[in-house]
Amino acid sequence: MENFKKTIQKRLNFFTGVILLFSLLFAGNMLHWFTPIVKNPHYVDFFSGVQVGMFIGIEIFLVYRVAYYIATLKDEKALRTLYIKENDERNMEISKRAGIESYRIVIVILLAGAIVVGYFNMVGFIALMGAALVEILVRAGLYAYYSRTI
Repeated sequence: MENFKKTIQKRLNFFTGVILLFSLLFAGNMLHWFTPIVKNPHYVDFFSGVQVGMFIGIEIFLVYRVAYYIATLKDEKALRTLYIKENDERNMEISKRAGIESYRIVIVILLAGAIVVGYFNMVGFIALMGAALVEILVRAGLYAYYSRTI
């Protein structure tokens, strides 16, 4: 259980670091340190609003995870429950299968979206094709890695 506590502490440290990084990025966005290259004021306002929403959403999620891990480290029963949840073979198999199926579905959606968007906007087509290509390359790389290490 001590090893699992160390693992949780590492996650806690990582999430805290990410919170600090995103807080700096959020401050930079609010102080207009970073601006889009496109100078259309409507686009800049829209993009800034989307970024603020993303920053706030990510920060809320990370703060929740940090609070959860702190509470878990203080309560031995909660720590044991989390350990069982993360190391349960059934849960691990469900995660594997869900990951495999979600990959396939995302690829099909990206490629179908690229076909449809291609009729209306070349930049959107290229972006969706690029996202699909990245997804395929990541999958191929992980498959090659795990087929050698497992």
